[in-house]
Amino acid sequence: MNVDELLSFLRIVQNQKLTINVKTHDDRDRIICESIEKPEQAQELIDKFELGKEFRQKGQLSLDVCIFFINRELASDIQLCNERLNNNQLLILGFRNMLLSSNFDIVKPSYARHIYQNMTRPLCDYYINTSHNTYLFYGQLSGESNPEAYNQALLAGCRAVELDCYDGSDGKPIVTHGYTFVKPCSFESIIRYMKPNLFKTSPYPVILNLENHCSLEQQKEMGRILEDILGG
Repeated sequence: MNVDELLSFLRIVQNQKLTINVKTHDDRDRIICESIEKPEQAQELIDKFELGKEFRQKGQLSLDVCIFFINRELASDIQLCNERLNNNQLLILGFRNMLLSSNFDIVKPSYARHIYQNMTRPLCDYYINTSHNTYLFYGQLSGESNPEAYNQALLAGCRAVELDCYDGSDGKPIVTHGYTFVKPCSFESIIRYMKPNLFKTSPYPVILNLENHCSLEQQKEMGRILEDILGG
């Protein structure tokens, strides 16, 4: 990475000149981070971090130093510099990092990483991660019903998915968005497709919300499909 490349990179990650004034509750000075805007500033960074004389003379950072620099200097919670120690300012990048740091979490870290609630209550006692019109892969009025949409919802953590079921012309139920131009897919293909992913991301029950528009005969076919594929 040469001076120009480093400068361009720093301009992206540091959002250039944007600053935000901050003041601590006890009026202490807040250390701020200053944007790197000039080639000579980028060269100073190279001279500071690059140990290889050949790379320094060429105004370049080696791959190892690039990785070290990014991990240490740019991925910290709040970047600190001494140039404006007394100005009580924080760059927009540092402000963002501050808000995203663990100090600003709205829940306890242990609560965020582990399930701490009582999970033995009836389903009606919980908020459930639910997908509406799950089968829609594109728009509400056109496109197609697609089994892959169910896999995406399940792998994203949904525990309730929706199937709008209608009579198929061949005697087998289909899933589609009624009274629209959405192309249908077979009910059976969706059930078969989603089965391997039902419990990949969560051990908790999956609710199949069947919006039933089928005749009695095709309702029986739906029951047979569910029993054959998922068990009864």
